Amino acid sequence: MRNQGGPEDSRRVFPTRVGLAPVNAPEPGTFDLLVPHEVAVGGHEFLDIGPSKHKPFCFFLLNSSYVIDLPNGGRSYIIGNIIHHGPHAENGVAVSYAAEGAKNTVQELYVVNNTYINERAASGSFLHVAGTPPVVRVINNIVIGTKTVLTGPGESTNNLVADPSGFVDAPHYDYRLTPRSPALGAGIDPGKAGDFSLAPTFYYRQPVGAVTRPVGEKLNIGACPVGGV
Repeated sequence: MRNQGGPEDSRRVFPTRVGLAPVNAPEPGTFDLLVPHEVAVGGHEFLDIGPSKHKPFCFFLLNSSYVIDLPNGGRSYIIGNIIHHGPHAENGVAVSYAAEGAKNTVQELYVVNNTYINERAASGSFLHVAGTPPVVRVINNIVIGTKTVLTGPGESTNNLVADPSGFVDAPHYDYRLTPRSPALGAGIDPGKAGDFSLAPTFYYRQPVGAVTRPVGEKLNIGACPVGGV
């Protein structure tokens, strides 16, 4: 997917649902496996204004402004994604929540076991939360290229700020963990949101697919399995 419009056009571009992986409990607005690539500079890659969102097991590779924009908040789950922010991105924030006002009735955000790679200048943050949502849980994410996981209110737990040396081949987008990565086996149980488990159940697999995580596997920090020396 390539966004070639200007800023106003690009805000209206929604990524295509290109594949489907089973999830724990899909809700309205679900994008189960989403792989937008080669996005031109300008605009936000995923703009969602609905009340409920669920974005697991995706690979976002782009030079857009925000990677995921949830401008009015809502009950939102971002679980098990690989999120790559290119060197020409306009904005230093990858995920923005409620920046245009908390207009949706429920304000809950769960950001769990994602891998974020920032190739832009080392500033900004992985996640920016505006307003005062009552529930923001940011757990088991690995962040590369910026030192700030969360700006704004929220609970940030067991997140790792690291460097690319813990990946198998970061220059070629292979973000599987090496056996020496500090993220390996270092995840904690993220718990539940009501009856919904926040634990990731799949790994993303190139080019468009998902593989079930082994039963009993110790949880890593980030979205990826171990993959080589």
